[in-house]
Amino acid sequence: HTEDYNMSIKDWSGGIITKNQVTPSGPYQKSTASGVWTLDQAYSYTKQGIWPNADGGAIPIAVNAQASTIANGYTFFNIVTTGNASIFGNLVYERGQMMGGVSSSTRGMWSGADGGSGASNIEYITFATTGNGTLFGNLSGDYFQGAGASNSTRGIWFMANQSTPTNVIEYTTIASTGNTVDFGNSTANTRGKGAGATTTRVLCAMGAGPPIVNTVEYVTIASTGNASDFGDLTTTLKYKTAGFGSSTRVFFAGGGGSTGSATNIIEYFTAASTGNATDFGDLDNGLNAPAATSSSVKGIIMGGYGSSPFGPTNVIQYITMASAGNALDWGDLTATQYGNRACSSGHGGL
Repeated sequence: HTEDYNMSIKDWSGGIITKNQVTPSGPYQKSTASGVWTLDQAYSYTKQGIWPNADGGAIPIAVNAQASTIANGYTFFNIVTTGNASIFGNLVYERGQMMGGVSSSTRGMWSGADGGSGASNIEYITFATTGNGTLFGNLSGDYFQGAGASNSTRGIWFMANQSTPTNVIEYTTIASTGNTVDFGNSTANTRGKGAGATTTRVLCAMGAGPPIVNTVEYVTIASTGNASDFGDLTTTLKYKTAGFGSSTRVFFAGGGGSTGSATNIIEYFTAASTGNATDFGDLDNGLNAPAATSSSVKGIIMGGYGSSPFGPTNVIQYITMASAGNALDWGDLTATQYGNRACSSGHGGL
């Protein structure tokens, strides 16, 4: 009816509905955004991290499972404002060259290890409360140097093993504990993988067989089945690269070559259509085996084995995923490390 479109402010004394919309001015603030909003508009602002909530909202955080110098710890930081990491808790097992991490908005998960008790299992943390990891279930075998990525429901694990590179892909339902379920097979037997996800697809950089390859494959998260070829990276220096994603793009940052070298290249794929990678920009240093995760807006790269200066690093750096450019300084981890893995409560796959 016509009268439905002629409401005056006296009908809404709280001032919530007004003739002209007011764009939200910042992330997770305690405020209102006056105006009449469609669900699509609210969703768009939510994905950008600027839709206000009456209670201030839950600030997304990144959790990094540490390796190398601190082999059994978690650190965390929020992914709205720059700053240094803080201690979150301890891993159940030491997890050198682990796989992961996969996450929903409430849980983060890691799996596998280079030997020891953690090589065949998964553990998880709850983002809302700091604390130690809890056992989730078991993988089908002992794996490490693989990769994981997820949407809000499923975590997809691309398995790997140092002595016998494998093509096994398994998945977990993040909300319920239990063992992994067979998903399908990769296009080749490799190790040293990296993966990132949008809401519908996971892309996996294949690493090395040997030799090191620049092949990227993908799976559709909602349906099981074998992986398919997606396209090629711009370089073969992507052994132990770090993957992460927005709602439309999947990125790969850093990685090493057959001689132990490290690259500073950041590149990305548009996940909706197959094709080769596009150069995005550069890290501040060549990095082998860093960790990475994202919010819906920013990609975060942390740790890794640096090429200049040579050795493990504690640097956290970031990019804005919607626009190309070089990485900027974010802050520092609590220790230098490499072979670490990270996930977040607000990544592009949610």
